[in-house]
Amino acid sequence: MYDLAPIYDSTTNLLAQGFDPEAVMGLGIGFFLVVVIPIVGILTHHQRKMAELMRGQQGQPADMRTQQQLEVMQSQINELKGLIQDHIIRNDSPSISMHQTPPTPPATIEQRLNQ
Repeated sequence: MYDLAPIYDSTTNLLAQGFDPEAVMGLGIGFFLVVVIPIVGILTHHQRKMAELMRGQQGQPADMRTQQQLEVMQSQINELKGLIQDHIIRNDSPSISMHQTPPTPPATIEQRLNQ
């Protein structure tokens, strides 16, 4: 089918010229050890960190400073809510008291007709 003679001839020709297959294998293994393994390590470390973030399993409780800041913000929000409610009540009270109360109606029918 395929003629392997040219490949064989070029291989034997390289060996005849001093081509050292063991040196090429050594270079390949060295390249693999120096370049490929650290890259794979970096990628797996990154993938592990991203998986932890996605699952929310950081393994550590929330930072104390962050927790304190959260509590301060919650107290400030509650204080603002109280101020807003007080402001609304203060602004609504004058409008309610400004309306004059209607006069009391006469107690009997005769008093109503005489008016």
